[in-house]
Amino acid sequence: MAHRILLVDDEVALRTFVARALRFEEYDVVEAADGLTAWQLVKESRFDLVVTDSRMPHLSGYQLTALVRELHPTMPILRLSGSHNSGSNESGLKTLFKPFEIPDLVKAVRSLLAG
Repeated sequence: MAHRILLVDDEVALRTFVARALRFEEYDVVEAADGLTAWQLVKESRFDLVVTDSRMPHLSGYQLTALVRELHPTMPILRLSGSHNSGSNESGLKTLFKPFEIPDLVKAVRSLLAG
């Protein structure tokens, strides 16, 4: 069974690009255009990984991460960020800085899903 990934980004082009790359790797990808929608999905469904942009309107990736951690403390999260000041040493949390290459994205996803 394919790993289920929640992909959250308000930029349609980037979200579509990342979703296509992850689906090519045979992951089951559910897309959300903002943090609030993503939070609803996390509460209603099961995911193996959350991939989220850092900066979004209404509910940022940082806020979403905090909420997800309250509900699912060990859920792996990959944050996509344009700011190099947003790294984290938190277990199960990686930051991939934009612009990134697809092999780097896939490597980060595989690493987080492997535990």
